[in-house]
Amino acid sequence: MILYFIIVVSLVQYVIYFINSRYTIKFPDSMLLFFIVIAHFFLFPKLFYPKLDPDEINCGLPMLGVTLSFWVFGTLASCFTHMLWKLKNRSKTTVV
Repeated sequence: MILYFIIVVSLVQYVIYFINSRYTIKFPDSMLLFFIVIAHFFLFPKLFYPKLDPDEINCGLPMLGVTLSFWVFGTLASCFTHMLWKLKNRSKTTVV
């Protein structure tokens, strides 16, 4: 489920880059990458934390796995999407 969510976030990131390239007022692509990486570090892991039961012993290990997977795979996917967009965009704007 986490992997699907990361893929959807990467697709949304690419679509936002595409929409941003069409408007005259441009938002910097690096700022969008920064906001998405911050979301991978602080916002998205909390959506996937398991529910804590007050009657049981609550181990933090599942939360650690969810957090680390977003930190590693989410950041790598966002950076890969950003580099893919920059490479695609650079090939169109190169003038010989």
